[in-house]
Amino acid sequence: MTGKLSTFERRIEILFFIISSKKVTLSELSKRYSVHKNTVYNDITFLGRYAPIRAKSGVNGGIFLMEDYHNRVFRYLSYDEERVLTEIIDTLDQPEKNIVSNIINKFSMPKTAIYPHSLSYMYIFQFLSFFLPIRASLCKFIIELSRMVWL
Repeated sequence: MTGKLSTFERRIEILFFIISSKKVTLSELSKRYSVHKNTVYNDITFLGRYAPIRAKSGVNGGIFLMEDYHNRVFRYLSYDEERVLTEIIDTLDQPEKNIVSNIINKFSMPKTAIYPHSLSYMYIFQFLSFFLPIRASLCKFIIELSRMVWL
């Protein structure tokens, strides 16, 4: 990691790292973010109150997003995927143009970021909106995170 992350940034980065990985360990996260294992444990405990993150101890243990939620987390088209779809759209007939255009509109990455200094923040509100129906306490999470950013 480059530079020192704030608690807010580290927790969001951990959350997205867990989403993108099948399973990670406390040691991996501790090394990745250059913090003590207890700090990572506290971050996971905090995040676990608002997202379906689970930890399993033992030989095959680790930290992971519950399987039934892992496949439902929204993912954006990569830059290259969006570029290729945009390039081929002109070669299609009208019905197919509409379909591909709808796919691009639904799944392309937002054009502006709320926090332009870090690409991962582009995903935060999409991710949080995914969990909104799951936990009413998410509002507390958003408020706490926003306080951490502006302190």
